[in-house]
Amino acid sequence: MKKYNWSLELVKKEAEKYITKIDFRNNSYSAYSWAYRNNVIKDICSHIKPFFKSWSLELVQIEALKYQYKRDFRKNNLGAYSWAHKNKVIDIVCSHMKSGYTDLTVQKAKKEALKYKTKKDFENGSPRVYFYAHGKKIIDEICSLWNQEEVFGILN
Repeated sequence: MKKYNWSLELVKKEAEKYITKIDFRNNSYSAYSWAYRNNVIKDICSHIKPFFKSWSLELVQIEALKYQYKRDFRKNNLGAYSWAHKNKVIDIVCSHMKSGYTDLTVQKAKKEALKYKTKKDFENGSPRVYFYAHGKKIIDEICSLWNQEEVFGILN
C-alpha cells in the first residue's frame, strides 16, 4: 500500500475525481482523513453538491421493493431504511421481504443455545441463531434452560 504525504493541493486534486463525499472517503480514505483532520474538508469538497433526499412513505416503499432482505435494504440505502425505522413504518415497507432465517426453528435455536454457558458466549459463538432467538423474543426462555435440570429433553 502506497503511503502519501498529503498537501492541500494534492488532496484538492484527489477530491476532484469524485462526485460525492462518500465516494471520496471510500476510494481515497487517507486523503479524506487528511482533509478532515486538518479541518479543510469543506473547502476540499466545495465542488461536491450536497446529496439529500427527502423521503416519504411512497418513496421508501418504492425503494424497499428493490430488495429481498432487510439487511440489503439497510446496507444499500441507509437513508430510506432509517427514515422508515424512525417513522415506525419499517414493518410495512419490508412486509414483502424474505426472512433471513428460513432454516431456523425454535427447536434448533434451543439446541444450539445448549452449547453455551452465557448469553454473551451464545451471541459470540452463534450470532445468527442468537439474533434469531432475540427477534422471536424467546432469548430469555432459551437461556433459562441453562439453569434447568431437564435440559436434556431438548436434545432429542
